[in-house]
Amino acid sequence: MDRFENISVRGFRRLCQVELEMRDLIVMIGANGAGKTSFLDILSTLAASANGKLQETLQFKGGLNEILTRGKAQELEISVSMKVPEEKSLKYSLTLSPKGLSYEIRNETLTQQRNPSKPEPFKYIESHSLDIKYFQEGSGLLRPNWEHNYPETSLSQVPKMYREPENLRKSLASCTYYGALDVSEKSPIRLPQQMRPAKLPGASGEDLVSCLYDLRETDRDKEEKLRRVVEYLLTGNSAYDAVIALTDVYTGTNDFQDAADAKAQMMEWVGNNPRFYPHTALHHFEAWLLPYWKTIQSLAKHNRSAPSGSPETVNHQKPPSYWIKEIFKSGGRQDYDKPIHGTKILKDNDLMIAIQSCPELKAFVNQIVSLCDENEIIP
Repeated sequence: MDRFENISVRGFRRLCQVELEMRDLIVMIGANGAGKTSFLDILSTLAASANGKLQETLQFKGGLNEILTRGKAQELEISVSMKVPEEKSLKYSLTLSPKGLSYEIRNETLTQQRNPSKPEPFKYIESHSLDIKYFQEGSGLLRPNWEHNYPETSLSQVPKMYREPENLRKSLASCTYYGALDVSEKSPIRLPQQMRPAKLPGASGEDLVSCLYDLRETDRDKEEKLRRVVEYLLTGNSAYDAVIALTDVYTGTNDFQDAADAKAQMMEWVGNNPRFYPHTALHHFEAWLLPYWKTIQSLAKHNRSAPSGSPETVNHQKPPSYWIKEIFKSGGRQDYDKPIHGTKILKDNDLMIAIQSCPELKAFVNQIVSLCDENEIIP
């Protein structure tokens, strides 16, 4: 079975330089802003490039310059290797460089070490800017005799008769990024769905019915396994004891009226399940940092005054993160970075100070504590 072995990324948002071994299951754990979503975005960008939608995807993200690691990368480099049964791995690399207001595909290669005795790998694709070359059996590397779309990858335009490049292209194109599923009243998963061939449920659940129908008709064993997993999660011996949800709440928006409204809506979304515990961060994580303003002043190298009022009431046009970003900007030493500075602010401080200053944080912590030991509730 073809499967990806490794992925290397340089210059994509937080991913200044990352190399990762791909496995059947990968769990990513890290603070907000550490790069977890960026890694998923890389996979979706690769999928778009394999589907001939690279230009559309980059435009949606604001252009190549908007996703490069600021101040540390001048171009985006991605490489992946895919295991091939009974053969050496396929290795694909793609380098994108800014060009005016747009971009160019500076380098793109697809290689395989088919002959161990030769130092150079076999090349299926070798493209450098406008110089595009594909391998053709009996003729070697040739320039395309069709109209090539230069903003899109050579891989997305490779002739389908070339088996190895096409297998890699199809594998990359099938990568799907599933975020938190929108289950609101008018979301795709709630609307009537047209039956059509679908092996995946769609990023927004728009093909869920078709996907489940296909699964039932083509793989009854897998359908039965999926059904059992869902049942166990909800009612069986393997069910979760509790699920705790935490969401930011920005009052003054159309999302939630206040913390109580947010909790009520989340509870409604899951069908009032007694093992579901909704909680809120008013109005986001930085509210829990405001009680340590002296530490923030020390890190920012500035004595700007703290915002007035309870930390969880600092909101609207100037939420807690605004105040922290502004004092760092006033200090002129460095920009506020949540994963870095959030950790430093909390590191040597007593968490109980924030808990006693922030009722929603206290409720959140007590919920976790109560599920472990009801005798340890924080008064």
